[in-house]
Amino acid sequence: MNSPYMTKQQRQQQAREKARLLQQAEAKRAKRTRLLVALGSSFAVILVVAAVVFVIWSGTKKGEETKPKESPSANVSADGVISVGKGSSEGTTRAGAKNAGKPRVRIYSDYACTHCNDLEKEYGNELVNLAGKGEITLEIVPLSVLQQKFSDVASQADYYIAEKAPQYYAAFHTKYFADVSAPIFARQKGIPSESEHKKVALDVAKKVGVPDNVLKGLDSTLSKNRYGPFLQHAAKKFADAGHQGTPTVTINGKRLEDWTEGKLLTEVEKVAGHKLEASDAEPATPKG
Repeated sequence: MNSPYMTKQQRQQQAREKARLLQQAEAKRAKRTRLLVALGSSFAVILVVAAVVFVIWSGTKKGEETKPKESPSANVSADGVISVGKGSSEGTTRAGAKNAGKPRVRIYSDYACTHCNDLEKEYGNELVNLAGKGEITLEIVPLSVLQQKFSDVASQADYYIAEKAPQYYAAFHTKYFADVSAPIFARQKGIPSESEHKKVALDVAKKVGVPDNVLKGLDSTLSKNRYGPFLQHAAKKFADAGHQGTPTVTINGKRLEDWTEGKLLTEVEKVAGHKLEASDAEPATPKG
């Protein structure tokens, strides 16, 4: 504050000091501004680079997610469908075969699903035998949507046997339901332990006659989780198609909402246009 008793010289000196302090403050403020501008520019560059990297990364991830997984073999479609038709000998079946012009009965199932087990008990052998007679093309889609490890392993065994021993595939599929899944739901057996999953699948494959050399390859395949990624891909395709649970049944692409109490075969007969003689015997496999 100016004092009324200050001399003119003192007042001038005080004014010069205030001006000097203001100049210093302004210089510091200008320096801070330049620094903030520089930092802001650098940050903007970093954001742009990060955005570009993110876009590239996102595009790559999207490409990875949408790129179809490689199908296990020609006997398994890109969506995980295993078609079953007439085999090389009377009454037998073969994975990858199709009976042209016949109704296509597709079953999406999970070995760990209780209602899939109900469907299999009611129709499993009959559908396989109808395929063996050339009356239908059975389309099986093994899934592990309930995320039970024993079902995951069994579904991968499905893929491998369909690829390497296609004439034994349908027998393996129905036998696994009968010998492993059914006793679990009947509370006659517990769910196989982590260490037993592979052995259980191998035992069922051996029972239906899968050759020893194929069993050896199956053992290695299951140990390496070879078809795990494809099994996940099949589950995603199932969900993308709008399906919400297993079992899901379609006939010539049309979903059958109620398949219980004989309704599935009744609907197949309507599509076929004639009565079907379905045997409930265990599926036949090649002799010798």
